[in-house]
Amino acid sequence: ERDAGTMEREAHALKGTAATLGMGDLRDAAYSVEKLGAEGLLDAATRAVTELRGATDEVVDLLRREGSAR
Repeated sequence: ERDAGTMEREAHALKGTAATLGMGDLRDAAYSVEKLGAEGLLDAATRAVTELRGATDEVVDLLRREGSAR
């Protein structure tokens, strides 16, 4: 929705959760998006959001593999 404040808040929350769970790549990707949101750099955030989606997909895939291995 091109809302820098929402982007910043949501990325901040995800960053905290990822940090708590020891998911460094996801935490770092969320931090990048959070920072761009805080600076209002929505156009520059496109690449960072793509990287965040990739990091999120990796975590989801890992959790699915772990869940099916049980």
